[in-house]
Amino acid sequence: MVDAAVSKTVGAQSPCRFESGLRHQGKFTMRFVYPAQLERYSENEVVVSFRDVPWCHTSGVDVDEALAEAADALEEAIAGCINHGYPIPMPSASLPGEHLVALPIDMAAKAALALAFRASDL
Repeated sequence: MVDAAVSKTVGAQSPCRFESGLRHQGKFTMRFVYPAQLERYSENEVVVSFRDVPWCHTSGVDVDEALAEAADALEEAIAGCINHGYPIPMPSASLPGEHLVALPIDMAAKAALALAFRASDL
């Protein structure tokens, strides 16, 4: 259950590194691209997990399907954080062998807005 797993990390200081912003042509940008580990579980299943979002797991019959499902699972995990007021996990640098999964652009915009709103103390 997402809520139980997330509640274990609430209040914990995240050791993850994140490029909170990049200056590009005078604009502040934020990236939500998370490293994912893929593991062949069986002949017909590839399991995806995220070390920065430990409660987020999914799978597919092959690598392509698993990565497509990973983007959807990541979107739902981040949406849950936003909806419940939990900290939004920041992506760390990828390690060798990991795949990068980008948060869909509309959810990335929502996450960036939530982070900016929380930082404003309004």
